[in-house]
Amino acid sequence: EYESSDLPPGVIVGQAVTPGTVIKGRKQVVVIVSLGAKVVDLPDYTMFSLNDAQIDLKNIGLDQNVTIKRQLSRDVQKDHVIKNDPPANTMVKTSDPIVIYISNGMEGTTTTVPSFVGLPLTTAAELEAQYGVHINVTYRPDENVPANTVISQSIPAQTQVDFGAEITLVASSGKPVIKSYTIAMVIPPYPGHYTFEYNIDGVRQDNLTATYDMSETGNMPDNRTLEWAVSEASGTHKYAIYITNNATQKRAMYGEYTLTFDGDKAATVGEPYLNRGVLADVADLPVTTATEAGLTEPPVVTAQPEPTDLPTHEDLTPNEFTTPQFS
Repeated sequence: EYESSDLPPGVIVGQAVTPGTVIKGRKQVVVIVSLGAKVVDLPDYTMFSLNDAQIDLKNIGLDQNVTIKRQLSRDVQKDHVIKNDPPANTMVKTSDPIVIYISNGMEGTTTTVPSFVGLPLTTAAELEAQYGVHINVTYRPDENVPANTVISQSIPAQTQVDFGAEITLVASSGKPVIKSYTIAMVIPPYPGHYTFEYNIDGVRQDNLTATYDMSETGNMPDNRTLEWAVSEASGTHKYAIYITNNATQKRAMYGEYTLTFDGDKAATVGEPYLNRGVLADVADLPVTTATEAGLTEPPVVTAQPEPTDLPTHEDLTPNEFTTPQFS
């Protein structure tokens, strides 16, 4: 039998008789069979000197694929083992790669910040140990940077810092996943022409502004429902709709949603706000014509009273929101 790191157990790797030799019947032929790779229990070399660790690895047949990496260390004497990888008590083959981490000691109280940008996080972790700094990682989506690759670092490369200084790395979480949400608001019938203004985080979206005749026979959308589809990859944003009465020029917020896009799908934050009395609030001055009022007969106006024949706060449908749609 023969130990081999290249052949699985049970494979014949040699024979005592040369192939092609003529032998008498029933004569025994000795063959050599592979035992497969030798498997060894990896010791714990922590605190060993580099020389002692190398000698022991050679003695147990694990010196074929050993890599030495050096790191700064407060706790381990220079040129001694900090740790080995794989860890102690792991069963390894003689050909398996083994990394021995060796201390460079303190080498003073300061260290130089390496450049992490553009590196995979696995490589950044190796530099963290090598240079004696401590890294924290946050993530953000990026169209152009592969996932788990460093985009930026909080302390520039080549800066001298205290040993153990904390550095924040921003790493890519990959291409952003766009999440969508449809805001739906039901608008009850109301006399007059009104302008609807859409705002995201307080910024007016001029391309969405629209004016409607809100009377029963006006030009409101189907089912008198305003639908606003919004999409983002991440973050929390406020979406508000304002109404302006074109006759009185009074303006007020009709409703507002706060949405977060940081989860697997878009979701509301808290309860959506709805000002059910906004139509009456912005219509508290008389309208001058039947067309503007949306009425078949001109109103008789002798003063400027509150309208008595229009829906009030209590008259409006209790549920002004339709079921949100997710995508």
